[in-house]
Amino acid sequence: MRLALAFLALALSTSSVSLASAQEPASLTPPYVAEMRGALGLLAAGDPSGAATALRESIARAPTRAPAHCHLGAALTRMGDREAALESYRACARLANRADDRFYEATGLHGVVRLLLEDAGRRTEAKTAIEALRSFAIANPSILPPEIPEEMAIAVDRIQAADTAGAAVRQRREARRAAGNTTE
Repeated sequence: MRLALAFLALALSTSSVSLASAQEPASLTPPYVAEMRGALGLLAAGDPSGAATALRESIARAPTRAPAHCHLGAALTRMGDREAALESYRACARLANRADDRFYEATGLHGVVRLLLEDAGRRTEAKTAIEALRSFAIANPSILPPEIPEEMAIAVDRIQAADTAGAAVRQRREARRAAGNTTE
């Protein structure tokens, strides 16, 4: 699972650097790209709120471009707005799929999986998102090795089994306490 997260973190950082470091004169830079550069600079400088504002402006200018949605998901995650981040990552994956942009589709799908995995109450939803990521990986092994989402699915199954076992132990403990057996 760490391998999966490291792989996608590397992919995200590579994407951000390539867009931010394009060597075009300012006069030839389309407004969308200039806004994205500014937003990524704010995100890198630790200003996710400023980045989110700039990214929303980029989205208003070019609503069907996946990268701004993806980076907005990252900014919103850093701000703690996980639901809005999920929606941004979902939009990123959907738009990238329509545009045949497999890199951002993988990035968006991964963002959804990551956020859902971090929320213990959404593990079933996470499993569905992992299955979507796995289907993507099978169809696009040069972008994402299928083993990565498969390992994520195995990890979630193990976490769910541990949660179930822990709940059973807590129930037995509570039943013993209720019966007056406090020899723990």
